[in-house]
Amino acid sequence: KWSDSQIAYDQSLREDPTRALAHFCTVYHARTTDPLPEGDDLIALSSVLCTHFSSLRTTEELWQACIKTEFILLLVDIMARLDYLDNPWVSIIDLSHIIYF
Repeated sequence: KWSDSQIAYDQSLREDPTRALAHFCTVYHARTTDPLPEGDDLIALSSVLCTHFSSLRTTEELWQACIKTEFILLLVDIMARLDYLDNPWVSIIDLSHIIYF
């Protein structure tokens, strides 16, 4: 079950994917700890993103938003970090399948 913030982010992804992905990038760059603590907002947003990318809800508009926001490059940077496997979101959410489109 999603939280209210996840439901709002899901709605944002459907209504304005570019803004939603830009928000994710902003939240990622604003993080203050590494690795991320369990329950971090970024983990919740990632869960919603993974649902969109792994379901039939993925739209051409979402893929175009990935290009506009350079979101795929952000994911590559995240996964290239030495501490990537130390983050709790790796065990919860597999971001790697997003880049295999």
